[in-house]
Amino acid sequence: MRKVKNAMLILLTLLLTAAGGLLPMGIARVQDKTVANVVQYADIEALQLRLEEEALSMSYPEKMFLLMHGEGVEITEEKMRIKEEQIMEAIYGALTPYMELFLGGSIDNDYIEYYPVMVYDGEDPSRYACYWHVILSLDMSINDTVSLILDDETGKVLAVELIDTEMYIGEEYLPELQYALATAYFKELEMEPIAQWPLEAAAEKSYDAMGVSVVAVNYQFVDAVYGEVNVEIAVRLDGFFIYLA
Repeated sequence: MRKVKNAMLILLTLLLTAAGGLLPMGIARVQDKTVANVVQYADIEALQLRLEEEALSMSYPEKMFLLMHGEGVEITEEKMRIKEEQIMEAIYGALTPYMELFLGGSIDNDYIEYYPVMVYDGEDPSRYACYWHVILSLDMSINDTVSLILDDETGKVLAVELIDTEMYIGEEYLPELQYALATAYFKELEMEPIAQWPLEAAAEKSYDAMGVSVVAVNYQFVDAVYGEVNVEIAVRLDGFFIYLA
């Protein structure tokens, strides 16, 4: 297990951003709000930002908002609550509720990269949260890729994408799996949306840029500090994603 080097951080971000191009055309307005767009590296010394030993506890919507709109800096693993010797167990545990829906068995990996990051409010640097950014292959095929953001405080998944070009989910099962995926996500985070709506609701079917059928629903939350936060949860023929929008 090794941390991603600085040059790799940029590459991974670019790769994940490119993955946003596979989203349905009808939801292009949130293509730049995927799990990839969570880090904008800044000079922590110039900002004179001081890390406390324990970050102030935040709500999940607040942490989601920071991921989408905050400013990120690399930090050392010593500042994280989940330590490197615990990270594999945390990743597997966080993924299990979702992988059981699609794989039905135990999780294994043949490749993994991870690194810690802190994201803070540019207008109020005392408000910050820490996350683990993870890229892995689950050894399902030669083409599967999973990327996710873990909340360092609780070890829960905040955003995730699984794509496997050799996977095929029957189109008739997409709505059922989308509902099950959303149910698992909100159960894990103990959250309940105040509103939801299907994307591409006016069409009988929704397709992404590659012509792959997808069922996507947007869920809305309101944070007391930052206001509206949206989560997009979708299932495709070749995988699924949970994006912050």
